[in-house]
Amino acid sequence: MIYLENRKPIHRIFISIQGRAALKTKAYLEEVQILRGLAFIGVAFQHTLGPFMNQQGLGKSDAILLTILFNLAKFAVPLFVFMTGMVIFYNYYDTLEYPKFIVRRTKEVIIPYLVWSLIYVFHGVPFPQDFLLFIKDVSQKILTGSTYYHLWFLVMIYQFYIVYPCFRSVAKQLEPRLRSEKSLILLMVSLGAVYLGLTWLSSSVIPRLDNLGGMPQFWSFFSEYRDRTFIFWFFYFVLGGLAGLTVNQWRNWVEKTFLANSLLCLLLFTRVTYEMWMQSYPTPAGYVVNFNVSTSLKPSMALFSISAIIFLYGLTLRWTQKSNRVMEYLDRLGKHSFGAYLVHALTLEYTARVVYKFMQPLAITPKIVIILAGCVICAYYFSVLISQTPLAAYVVGSGAKRKNSSSGPNVPRSTPSM
Repeated sequence: MIYLENRKPIHRIFISIQGRAALKTKAYLEEVQILRGLAFIGVAFQHTLGPFMNQQGLGKSDAILLTILFNLAKFAVPLFVFMTGMVIFYNYYDTLEYPKFIVRRTKEVIIPYLVWSLIYVFHGVPFPQDFLLFIKDVSQKILTGSTYYHLWFLVMIYQFYIVYPCFRSVAKQLEPRLRSEKSLILLMVSLGAVYLGLTWLSSSVIPRLDNLGGMPQFWSFFSEYRDRTFIFWFFYFVLGGLAGLTVNQWRNWVEKTFLANSLLCLLLFTRVTYEMWMQSYPTPAGYVVNFNVSTSLKPSMALFSISAIIFLYGLTLRWTQKSNRVMEYLDRLGKHSFGAYLVHALTLEYTARVVYKFMQPLAITPKIVIILAGCVICAYYFSVLISQTPLAAYVVGSGAKRKNSSSGPNVPRSTPSM
């Protein structure tokens, strides 16, 4: 397994892989499922806040609260991508049978994605009169992840499965050159700078080019759907891959830098929240909060997301040292986060309907708490129930059932990273 003892120096961060392939299992990483659970809660939290940020009549205090809460949850998607990189590199760096790998990922991700795309297409929509036009429209939406607001992520993450051999090949070619701490730091700083440049292009340059008009059709397509292109998320995947290849060194480094990074994370959070608030403004109908300002594809938010991932990882390592109910719940939620993610848009909608119908007088904060709790709990139990049925592989992915039945100290972690 890719596992290094604490006493080994950092210049051994990439060691010879001879002999590792003989090991059949890898150590159970307790933090993986907890981080997945946190990431899912973060996604559900963002989507819970969306309708509140769009409503009219927001007071200043409510607008400030929503701005703070929304940015607190922005770590979610980058963390999911990070965990994808960590799990894949952890399991498939030494040996990779690509045909089996991609077939398995297709079954576990794409089939449930197609099923839920159709569920959301027909949800609350009358049967179309022009069936051929309907098929064309749905096909385009499925290809671009546009059938519902949260499904774009699966289109993006599946691209990493497709191109993973390229990342793996580059990592293996770089192994001989990364024998020192300085070399590794230089590489990650360089990749980070490239990624920040990409986010700058996405947030500052591409929108201006779009406003010029007369751009080629291909450019318009790329610009519109760049948020679901793996290139614009690659650094989180690479960072996760580094963590997966050097588990103990990564843990030690996260622990060692925890306090300093916590302060940095707070400063970066203050920065992105200030940026968002400065784009909010009062109107006669109340404050308008533009949550599109806090896009993940801009430099300040990318820096905050990287710092937040490291902070949450360190926090999770500390939590896992103590057994408690919260950790148990997060672990269970993490095991079923893929199915919960797929269904949570529905559980969110119906929970919100109940709250708005029967709890309208409540203030905004208790409404948010109740809707978020209802969304997460219902989505979790839906995934748990479906995972026990013959429909599991088609609805919530076969990974949930396999993870639920796995036990023991040595469990391969090769299931979908949602």
